[in-house]
Amino acid sequence: VRDEELDLALLNTSNKPTLVPAIRDTRLDQLGESVSVAGFPLRGILSSKLNVTAGIISALSGVVDNSRFLQVTAPVQAGNSGGPLLNLRGEVIGINTAIASRSGGYNGICFAIPSDTAKRVLDDLINKGRVTRGVIGIRPETLRSDMVEKLSLPAGTRGALVASVTKGLPAAKAGLKEGDVITAINGVAITSDSGMRRAIGETKPGTKVKVDYLRDGKRSEVTITVDELDEAALAAASMETVDVFGVTVGIVSNETRDELGLKTGEGVEVKKVNRNSQLAAIIPPGVVILSINGKKIGTPVEFAESMEVAGKTGMIKMIIRDAEADKAVQLRTR
Repeated sequence: VRDEELDLALLNTSNKPTLVPAIRDTRLDQLGESVSVAGFPLRGILSSKLNVTAGIISALSGVVDNSRFLQVTAPVQAGNSGGPLLNLRGEVIGINTAIASRSGGYNGICFAIPSDTAKRVLDDLINKGRVTRGVIGIRPETLRSDMVEKLSLPAGTRGALVASVTKGLPAAKAGLKEGDVITAINGVAITSDSGMRRAIGETKPGTKVKVDYLRDGKRSEVTITVDELDEAALAAASMETVDVFGVTVGIVSNETRDELGLKTGEGVEVKKVNRNSQLAAIIPPGVVILSINGKKIGTPVEFAESMEVAGKTGMIKMIIRDAEADKAVQLRTR
């Protein structure tokens, strides 16, 4: 069995290792700690013997695909991943997994899965045959400095802006809304969208977490029970784009939102229009659809649902916004 996200696999073998190194909780590691990497670089082309390279932990919270990684300077080459990251006491503190490189070779930045993360994943694979991850149902964005001013937040405020909330999931049930700014989870500061995803994703489903957030400049907190991530269902509920009646819409980009003076979670942006679509004459690419038949739209899924209902009524009435102003447009479908 394996975990696709972290590329970890659990193998069943009758051969027992003659040496079992100690595994240490990664949360104890310090920036600058000396480490070594063991493996067979370049898939053993240079040598069939185990190769060891040395370096230091250069960052404690490197992020790859929204998972927490240790960033190290110890050289890791193609074929060397999967080996242990060791401290000077010979304890395993991580599993080497990736490099950051423009050329495909070692450029001084490598990543290792922290031992505590790897242990949690492997425990799930052993006990359940699959990995469970947490979800509360929000799409976060890193709070930029220009957003702080627009939202009238205290200077220097950091956090994750709630860009959208998925209906039926814990965040929506707890009352979180688009435009809220999450600043901490269980007392640990949240400073980016990846930090938000990581904090929830690594939480065991069924666990209650305290979420601190700002709404209209006022501080609040709420307790949310983390749900288990159903990747297929969540992907369907939070699709980045949808194509209905020959019109492809997506989440409004930051640039368009700023240009048109929109709030977070307000409207969907028209990305493409099929020239054969009935809507081609009245909805050009680049405009933002704010509502359909009186119902406000904030996500591509809501657009698809509202268009389906409107199509059955025979009349589609939209409020759209472009660089000039809000406009009302309509189309009879039968």
